[in-house]
Amino acid sequence: MIVRQVKVVFKILLLLLAIYFLLRVCFYQIYYSTSGLSFHELLIAFYWGTRLDFTTIFLLNGVLCLYLLFLYDKVNVWLRKKIAVTLFVLFNFPMLALCFIDLAYYHFNLRRSNVDILYVFKDSYKAWGLFLIRYWYLLIFFILIIWLSLYVFLRILNYQPAAKSHRINKSKFKPAWQGITFLLITFLIARGTGVSPILPSTPLLYLSPQNESLANNSAITFLYSLTTKQTVLADKNYFSNRELDSLFTIRRQYNHADSFSGKNVVIFILESFRRGFLEKGNPQKASTPFLDSLMNESIICKNAYASGVTSNKGIVALLAGIPPVLDEPYYYSVYSNNAVRGMGTILKEKGYSTNFFMGAGKDHFGFGKLCHIVGIDNYYSEDDYGNPEHSDGEWGIYDHYFLPYAADVLNKKQTPFLAVLFNISSHDPFTIPDNLKNKFSIPGQGTQRNAISYVDYALRLFFEQAKNSTWYKNTIFVFASDHYYDEKLKVFRKPLMYKVFQVPMFFHIPYSGISQQISHPVQQMDLVPSVMDMLHYNKPFMSFGRSIYDSACGKVFNKINDNYQYLDSSTLIGFNPGLDKFMYYYNYVSDTALEHDLLQSDTFHVSAASQAKMNYLKAMTQRFNNSLIHNKLLVK
Repeated sequence: MIVRQVKVVFKILLLLLAIYFLLRVCFYQIYYSTSGLSFHELLIAFYWGTRLDFTTIFLLNGVLCLYLLFLYDKVNVWLRKKIAVTLFVLFNFPMLALCFIDLAYYHFNLRRSNVDILYVFKDSYKAWGLFLIRYWYLLIFFILIIWLSLYVFLRILNYQPAAKSHRINKSKFKPAWQGITFLLITFLIARGTGVSPILPSTPLLYLSPQNESLANNSAITFLYSLTTKQTVLADKNYFSNRELDSLFTIRRQYNHADSFSGKNVVIFILESFRRGFLEKGNPQKASTPFLDSLMNESIICKNAYASGVTSNKGIVALLAGIPPVLDEPYYYSVYSNNAVRGMGTILKEKGYSTNFFMGAGKDHFGFGKLCHIVGIDNYYSEDDYGNPEHSDGEWGIYDHYFLPYAADVLNKKQTPFLAVLFNISSHDPFTIPDNLKNKFSIPGQGTQRNAISYVDYALRLFFEQAKNSTWYKNTIFVFASDHYYDEKLKVFRKPLMYKVFQVPMFFHIPYSGISQQISHPVQQMDLVPSVMDMLHYNKPFMSFGRSIYDSACGKVFNKINDNYQYLDSSTLIGFNPGLDKFMYYYNYVSDTALEHDLLQSDTFHVSAASQAKMNYLKAMTQRFNNSLIHNKLLVK
């Protein structure tokens, strides 16, 4: 009997899969048929769409599957079919309705529906009558599909022979191994066999963010937003469009008399480096002789700040130029399918190959998804390195093995290229290879600074190999930390509201003779425009940051707790976008302990200069929120 029940469940899953496939075809025809997708891209989108459809169907119908496999024959004949139909309708029809709604509603918000649609229903209930009238054909189509699916579902159930007796036999409650095996197989297909389960963001590993909506279905995006803490932004209207453009724009363009240089760009994202580790005279200074030698001939940003406090936030700011102030990483957010031109996309337009190196697993921390968003095509991980004996047992391949491997790969690349190298060995627990522990057990240094010294050694090995290449002398090398980290930091204190963002950033151009110090504040989001400026890139592009040589540079934007922060050479201001309220205003130069909130002072007068700073913070908040909500990040 259990074999026949497995066949019934299998047919029901196929029925639902066919319906979701039909809906994706409709979605493609409405929104993507003229998008210029290649046949290969279309296959990838539909393949991952089918995978996500199956995941959705399994999540929605798990209870129905259990009932049909193990309980159906043990329920009263009069009730068994009614229960099955109720479960089928209850769990599937609302989500199918959402998918049908999105065939029209996607036009308005350009993304698959999430939990935010509940607020739309609440706030726009009077308009839904007009919506149904306007899209009457979708309503008829929905009714037809619902009727047809219910008809086929009942036909499938009718193939289930009636039990000879409806008396419950407790001994039969022991499930047959065939049913359990079937459930395990379907679970593995639905979840995926990788380390991470299949999520709405998974297709980003294989296709561009603009095509993510085609690979998704509205049911899975809605369910995911219910079970995860995803940020849904609110439109802000502090300023008119004209005022906003005068206060803050994301359009960047640097005009140069010289033509585009075509230099290679190599970016080292330094895991957990804080500014003090590389700052001469700082008591936190680690032993980094190689980096010290490079910095003697570099453009050093003395007052650089991170835009976030985790790796998956810092990398978004560094490579996409987008403030990472959502609660979740940008590439896991409901806005990840916005059209953008990241650093890789811009440079590919100039003939660059684009590459990302990290000694951890493929798509570690979701970085593979971000690479696709910013236009980086080639991802090299510990799997590509191919020698697990060189793993640290925690994160991946030790830096002194993996960084020279990256240099070897680059030596075989055609130029020009973009290469992003994310080291891992300076991440807690700061593991150093056994054969080098004595070398990097430096008196006066703790485990974290010893790891920094070891990374310095690994970088030297990379450069020793790179210097023998033909591309080395025609390259801009960028060094920037992903975030601040202090292994001894256990208690959050007020000064950390800005000090916790202090990180190193510098640019090294071999044989240029440039040795310069930039004293004004610089943020991670300034990296992309700075590189574009140094390359003499003349066309417009998007960034929330500015070139370090831009006269308007010197303003930092980040988030701590629920407050957006503005920081310049003297002022720290906090603004809560949820409350639309300024929370604090400090002069952190004269008040390093942040003991005197000027907003709480009766004598504080909001001068024109102070008001301009506060307006800038509100303008950037408005630009960020509204750009993400209305898909306005694309600048060409």
